[in-house]
Amino acid sequence: MADQELLQSKVNNAIEATKAFVTVLNSEGLSVWSQRFREIQSALEFGDTKTAIHLLNTTRHGGMGSLSDVMAEDQKRFDGSWSNCSKAIGNVRLFLEYGFDRPEVKVNDV
Repeated sequence: MADQELLQSKVNNAIEATKAFVTVLNSEGLSVWSQRFREIQSALEFGDTKTAIHLLNTTRHGGMGSLSDVMAEDQKRFDGSWSNCSKAIGNVRLFLEYGFDRPEVKVNDV
């Protein structure tokens, strides 16, 4: 697979994983977080991987008021979707920066 095709496949996987996480965030009533990840999803859909990666990296992952502070009704689903989203976007970053070809995440495996 050519580099551009491989990159697009990774971006598509990241879009799919981000959409799934947005669905989980909405079902948990977490509208502020949902909006943040919709922004990331939009950047990916427009091909602006740099912005998507930046938005994810500047999202609070630890500490009070962060994603790790969320107590979801379905914590397993929340954690799995968050992990998939982060890994898929991370795979895009690793491919762009270092040429690493990590396996795509299985979005339905939550």
